[in-house]
Amino acid sequence: MNAEQLSRELRDLGRAIETPQIDTEALTERTMVQLAEPAARATSTRNRFTAPRRRWHALAGAVAGLLILLALTPPVRAAVADWFGVIVRPGSSVQSEPIPEAESSLTVDEARQLVRFEPVQPTALGTPDGIEVSPDGRVLSMTWSDSDGGVIRLDQFSGVEPTFLKESQRAAEIVDVGATTALWFDGPHHVTRLDDAGREYVETARSAGPTLILPVGEVTVRIEGLDQSAAIEVASSIVGTD
Repeated sequence: MNAEQLSRELRDLGRAIETPQIDTEALTERTMVQLAEPAARATSTRNRFTAPRRRWHALAGAVAGLLILLALTPPVRAAVADWFGVIVRPGSSVQSEPIPEAESSLTVDEARQLVRFEPVQPTALGTPDGIEVSPDGRVLSMTWSDSDGGVIRLDQFSGVEPTFLKESQRAAEIVDVGATTALWFDGPHHVTRLDDAGREYVETARSAGPTLILPVGEVTVRIEGLDQSAAIEVASSIVGTD
């Protein structure tokens, strides 16, 4: 029997085999639960074991893309994914609001003394017009005014603990920034700050526009106010393109 005959025989055999009906929704739900269990265990022990928490953070990077795609694609739109300190879950349609400017005029060095991580800064945007740090010291925000009178905002925070909640009606897109995997939201979505216990700061809730989420070591960067190509260009000035 030659290769062509063997191939034909295998195709005929495949057609003859009866396969059971698969409940794809149940299967995907079980997959999400199995992927989420290590995250839950890591979260429950993060206050006692810093090293295991960091190991889980690295592991989360390997499966984060899969989690995002499963969580925001039917039939598991009710699921929740965690992308380096950003909780993502399905939400309703919203209209984007003006991007808030940083209200303080701190310098980068002054802000560095107030946060729990080493700040990063994109060289592509130059000196920020405003720099502020959240009252709990978890988020450092920089803003720039663009030529059209709009605002470009960069929030950065430790990606080890949940800090932002995003609710999006549309699926997020996995994009590459050099050798780094990032997450792109191409339309308006709801965003809220979270406290240390994962509770929402209601006063921070707003509708955000297109946003890029980028892990940089143990820091997560959130860039809002640019289209995808421009956001990736800014992000590349932080992580490089190799």
